[in-house]
Amino acid sequence: MNADPVMQLVRFLEWDSAFFQRRIARVLKTSITDADEMHQIRAWADEHQIDCLYFLCESDSPPSTRLAEANGFHLMDIRVTLALTLATQDRQRPTEAWIRDAEPTDRAALRALSQNSFTTSRFYADAHFAREDCDRLYETWIENSLNDPAVRVLVADIDGAAGYITCEQHGATGEIGLVSVDRAHSGSGIGTALTLASLNYFAVQGLERAEVVTQGRNIVAQRTYQKCGFRTQRTQLWYHAWRNEDDPSE
Repeated sequence: MNADPVMQLVRFLEWDSAFFQRRIARVLKTSITDADEMHQIRAWADEHQIDCLYFLCESDSPPSTRLAEANGFHLMDIRVTLALTLATQDRQRPTEAWIRDAEPTDRAALRALSQNSFTTSRFYADAHFAREDCDRLYETWIENSLNDPAVRVLVADIDGAAGYITCEQHGATGEIGLVSVDRAHSGSGIGTALTLASLNYFAVQGLERAEVVTQGRNIVAQRTYQKCGFRTQRTQLWYHAWRNEDDPSE
């Protein structure tokens, strides 16, 4: 039996749907220039009563963006991917003494830090998502990171947890996930110190490359990563399409 060809174009997201209590799916391709493919996706979404469709679109494909916008998708975020080659990071200073591994007793403090730390993300930009759910999303994310032995969480300990960064390994690449700094310590260099600590960790693991993703509107984060040697590699556009577009509260 041949697989349904539309399933090569879109996927139902069980975790997101359960978390937000909405039926959510994601377009699998990052470039769609065929109007028939877009029609298949929207028809599938209607048939399966999908409340929200995510579409991560290549920024250098104007035909894709025009087709998305003509089919009810609205821009929510610019996704910026930055990377560096770890072999070139011979100028990295030693990790600051006040940066340490997360401990079980940090759990509540790191959850609290996650509130209001990621307001430049696409979820906060979309009025269909309640702000408290967006806060809870990132609280859950750091909670899951702390519970995952494959994720290393580093904490900036300055009279308590003043910031954190999550680090993962994927093949020869080290990936920075979440980065949060207490607003009371904004501008004190904690974000830079945490980023450099993650690079030191990746280098010790023998990894070849480091990568991080941030938002186009998050200029502070981009400057921090560039200061640490990262360079922009790719920009993409996050679009959302909602079934009940006229009433974001529905």
